[in-house]
Amino acid sequence: MGIKPDFAIDLGCGVGRDTIYLLHNGWKVLAIDKEDTKEFILKKLDNEEIKRFSFKRQSFENIEIEKNNLLVANFSIPFCNKDCFNNFWKKITNSILKERLFCWEFFSD
Repeated sequence: MGIKPDFAIDLGCGVGRDTIYLLHNGWKVLAIDKEDTKEFILKKLDNEEIKRFSFKRQSFENIEIEKNNLLVANFSIPFCNKDCFNNFWKKITNSILKERLFCWEFFSD
């Protein structure tokens, strides 16, 4: 069973490791981060990848998340303010289209 590239969101994209990987593999990606890392990511993309790339500078506490086929949140979810976490989590779960993917990684030893 292969997963065909579609629309992905990279929450807390940082310098774009996952965003760049997804773009290199045919995905359309919305990268979201509280820091403005857009230009850093753009330098690593070719013209076709740039067409499939978008960026939003947002904090998790006020985030709006579009419907998506893949949501990646590696090492970023713990940065949400604990008072806003339940609302943030609802936005995540409501954004992922049925039978699609949510990938995350938390900090651990």
